[in-house]
Amino acid sequence: MVVIGEVRAAAQPIELNSGRERITIEVTNESARPVRVSSHYPFWLANRRLSFDRDSAKGFHLDLPSGASVRWGPGEVRRVVLVRLGGSP
Repeated sequence: MVVIGEVRAAAQPIELNSGRERITIEVTNESARPVRVSSHYPFWLANRRLSFDRDSAKGFHLDLPSGASVRWGPGEVRRVVLVRLGGSP
């Protein structure tokens, strides 16, 4: 029986982006304002005030659940995990 709005937990943990290549990079916010990047945004195209190796980030997005984001305060440095984009070009 289907119950509208019902949430069912998986019997086992679900791994996001299973089998995809991942990299870890260090990112610095060089802006005087906070910068936020959402989960599926092409990371190499992120706000130019974020300083990181953009060539290494080409083809990757943040390894986060859909709809999540990461925020950098002014001058803040964070290490983030990026995951290779999926799908067909």
